[in-house]
Amino acid sequence: MRRTVVPLGLVGLVAVVAVPAAFAAGSVNPPAGTPDLAAMVIQPSDLEPGVDVVNQAYVKPPTGFTAAYSSVLSGATTMGGTEYASIEDDVALAPSSVASGNLFLGEQAVLTTRKGRAAIAKSVVKDYGKKAHLKTSDIKFGAPINAGIGTASVAELLTIKVKHNTVPEAIVSFYDGDTYADVALVGKLNAKLSLTDATALGSTIDSHIHTVLGATGTTGTTGTS
Repeated sequence: MRRTVVPLGLVGLVAVVAVPAAFAAGSVNPPAGTPDLAAMVIQPSDLEPGVDVVNQAYVKPPTGFTAAYSSVLSGATTMGGTEYASIEDDVALAPSSVASGNLFLGEQAVLTTRKGRAAIAKSVVKDYGKKAHLKTSDIKFGAPINAGIGTASVAELLTIKVKHNTVPEAIVSFYDGDTYADVALVGKLNAKLSLTDATALGSTIDSHIHTVLGATGTTGTTGTS
């Protein structure tokens, strides 16, 4: 489960849950013939000038997937004018829509069910509770919505309370054919977020996916790279 560490000044550090997909850290070489996944993630040109690229690389894909690419941006401002501490997104290409759909269903269950949310909260507290004095009750999940992206999607807001401060985050997870993607927008300290930017950037990723893979946007075997 990937984490974003956001500095909170005098209150220390808190790990904000990003998307729960099992994208491994560290870069790898993708298989020969892999479409250009680097062109599928959010590009600096999708945001206002001044964004910093923290890391972008092909990474070890989830089990059953062909290739995956992860991107981390900081100091980002969306075209709508909202500033974010960081934006992280992932794309992963599978041999079939069954694999990508199954991964999405797993992510959806983690993000939207009581059991899944409890696991997220427990994991965050275990990893960072002593440093940030967190309790599971400090992690609040908003009502999930259908983001209207790709074959199926889910979006939701969450916040982590640290003393008298909060760190907000907007998350979108979706799959389109045999491609899975997610994006997490970590807001500035005590900021109020909506899902507008997250769903818009999720749609941008989906548009990039279709551009890379061709008109159908649903297969890495017949599309162009």
